[in-house]
Parts: sequence; C-alpha cells; structure tokens
Amino acid sequence: MRRVVVTGMGCVSPVGNSVEETWAAVKAGKSGIALTTHYDNAPFKVKYDAEVKNFEVEKYMDPKNARKMARFSKYAVAAAKMALDDAGITDNKEILDNASIFLGVGIGGFEVTESSLESYVKSEKTRIPPMTVPMLIPNEAAATLPLRLDFMVLPIQLQLHVPLVLMLSAMRLTISAAAEVMLFLLVVQNLQQTALQTLGLKFFTH
Repeated sequence: MRRVVVTGMGCVSPVGNSVEETWAAVKAGKSGIALTTHYDNAPFKVKYDAEVKNFEVEKYMDPKNARKMARFSKYAVAAAKMALDDAGITDNKEILDNASIFLGVGIGGFEVTESSLESYVKSEKTRIPPMTVPMLIPNEAAATLPLRLDFMVLPIQLQLHVPLVLMLSAMRLTISAAAEVMLFLLVVQNLQQTALQTLGLKFFTH
C-alpha cells in the first residue's frame, strides 16, 4: 500500500489562525461559535455563527490583490502558505515545480453572490460588479493559489506544470480529498464554510 507523508500543515479556523492555535483550542475544549460580525443579525433569530476571527490578510498576501478575492480564497492562500513554510519548501523551486494542488470547497464566495445581487437590484438590474464571477466560483481559490504563492505557473501562458484538482462535495470533501491524496505531493483542503451571509442563512434556517 502506498503511503502519504504530511510534511507541512496550515490552518485557518474559527478557533485559531494557525495549526498551533487551533490544536490548543481543540484540546482546551474552546468553541469557535460567537455573535456574528459579518452582517447585521437583528432581523434573524440566529445571532451566532462560527466565523474566522482576527484574520490578518496582509500576513499572507498583498492587500490590494486580496480585495479581488472572496473570503474563502484568502483563507486557502493563508493555509497553503503556512503549510509550505511548515514543510520548509517555500523557496524550493525544484519541488514546487512538480507539486499539485488538491482543493476541497464547500460553496465558494457566497458573500460575493449576495453583495453582487444587492448591487444588481439597486441598479435596477443594469449593473453587476465586474469581478463577480471570478470571485464567487468555487475554483477561484484553486486558480488563485499558484498565482499568490508564486509557483507552478509559467509567466506568460499561466499554465500549471502538473494537475490542479478541485473537489465539490460539501461535508464529505475531507474524506474525498484524503482518498485521493496519495496521487499528489501537495494537498490543500479549504474547509471554511463561507455561506455566513444573510442570503446563506435564509437557505439553512426558517
């Protein structure tokens, strides 16, 4: 049986923005559920969710580029960068040129869907923000990782050297990704639920 060796880990979660913080919180029985801050919860019976807290995007990417990314993509880039740093291969071009990305996504940039819909309605159905589709699609994070982490991309054609795989299987994505990981050198799993918006809340509550 082939084996997989985990050489580096990264984590952005509701209980910590690193593997160390998250594991310490889990061992201490700390909950990541708190009053929501992403939207006005006054009209809703549900006032709590499990948001990522105190995330400093400038630690992991250029804030200017981050403004063109959905929330889940920012978390994916941060976790991937931590994993590469942890593995000690951030500057190892030989390894990264032969690496792959295997990304599991639950829903994509849901907050972008909501804000773009609001813009569309307010403009009397005449305007949609130009970055709507690139930001909301689930594969945005997978496509963004090579660009923001500066590996696996040819400067002109922007073609991957080796496979980039996206899995969309909601709550099963961890198991699905683990079953396939033996085929790849680098695995990035983005488990963050990004449907923490008013529109998303209405889908799951009554």
